[in-house]
Amino acid sequence: MPSDSSPPTVIRCSAFSQRDLDNAIAFKNSASDSETEFHQVLKHNPGIVNLIGFSAFLDEFKLRKRGPEGDLILDPRRRDRADLLVGRDDGQLADASYLTAHILELKSGSLPIYERGGTRFHSRLLKAVEQLADYEKNIREIQENRAIIETCGFRVLYPRKILLAGSREEFHGSPQLWLAARDRLEAEYGVLLLLWDDVLDRVVHADLSDLNEFEALIGYPHVSARSVPAVLVVRGGGLSRLVVRLANGYGSIDVRGGVPTDLLHVIEPRIQPVARRLSIPYATALVGFTEYMRDRWQAQLEGIVIERTDEDRLRQALDARATRSEVATPYRKRYREQKQAERVEAFRKGILERFPGIEGSLARSIALRACEIGSGRIGTKTGIKDPFTPAVGAYLLHEVTNYHRILDEVHEEYRSIERKWRRYLDPPAAVAREKVEPEVQSWLAAWKQGRRRP
Repeated sequence: MPSDSSPPTVIRCSAFSQRDLDNAIAFKNSASDSETEFHQVLKHNPGIVNLIGFSAFLDEFKLRKRGPEGDLILDPRRRDRADLLVGRDDGQLADASYLTAHILELKSGSLPIYERGGTRFHSRLLKAVEQLADYEKNIREIQENRAIIETCGFRVLYPRKILLAGSREEFHGSPQLWLAARDRLEAEYGVLLLLWDDVLDRVVHADLSDLNEFEALIGYPHVSARSVPAVLVVRGGGLSRLVVRLANGYGSIDVRGGVPTDLLHVIEPRIQPVARRLSIPYATALVGFTEYMRDRWQAQLEGIVIERTDEDRLRQALDARATRSEVATPYRKRYREQKQAERVEAFRKGILERFPGIEGSLARSIALRACEIGSGRIGTKTGIKDPFTPAVGAYLLHEVTNYHRILDEVHEEYRSIERKWRRYLDPPAAVAREKVEPEVQSWLAAWKQGRRRP
């Protein structure tokens, strides 16, 4: 048994083999829900981990952690053990000899996702999520952990938290609850939840004669599941292999290194509706990542990937759409301009009916601003009983009162207050608005009565 000071052993994930398949089938048929037994299956059959989407892993990596006082705990018996610290080549490291590190935690196959009869997450699930958060914090913040991980050929950038737990049986007859749970965990806690059934079924039904078709179901870190599907990196073969239904029904194909010869990357505006109308299988194309916050990355999607055999049909439909657009564009432009002019005029008349004291030119200026297309202002919304008073009030707030000067003063005052106390104060905009509200109301009252000034 290695000493505590010895470096952990890196287990390389070999290609999925018949032995891995036989052991996976035997475990699935045993109907066991023991996380310990599943852990041993993964440890002794690294081809299964490879099929999930990782190249290597550290088994039960001992994480150094800090005590309540913030000091580093030196006693090795009090260290946490991450089930699997897995690594994969995400294409995000300049040094290709390193793998990016992620955390894979195993829990029982019978672990409940929801409380009984409700939609609240079960306390056991939340405890596992909290445990993953602690692991991530210890890996990112404690230099000793990062140094040991790097000696094993892993780099810690933004480790993905992956929880392998639960069973599809809990969601029998209610698949929407599973989708809601997956999305909520990803959005609120940054945890990717994989059910035992999904992993075991994928492994058991793997085609041993064609294992290199695609790499992984595991998405890149910190990409919102609500806006971007999980990334599916295709190595070869056609899109008929894309049987996974994620987010909008398709995965995203990484095209940064090119695409196989039987696939085609097409970049055209509004191309997805055309492909759907023609029933052409497609996947959105992943062309890179942008950092929108510190250590938070967003996928860049551009165009779609289709099978090359569908290119002619798609090109013909795009050409036909372009021809129709050339004919229809002038008419549509005139129609939009006419409808916008009618909307502005109706809004101007509404302002004058409610506030007869306003000059006609000013009423038109307010209406133009309130109805500006794409602004999201009140004149572009429907179903509002009185959109005119808020529009006129907004004009008074910004153009007549000293709102902006007062707002700057409030901001300056807030800067002198410690950040931890500011959250108990009203927002600066609300404070400034309250101070000028009497002046706004006096102008509104005067205009309602037909007077030019208060």
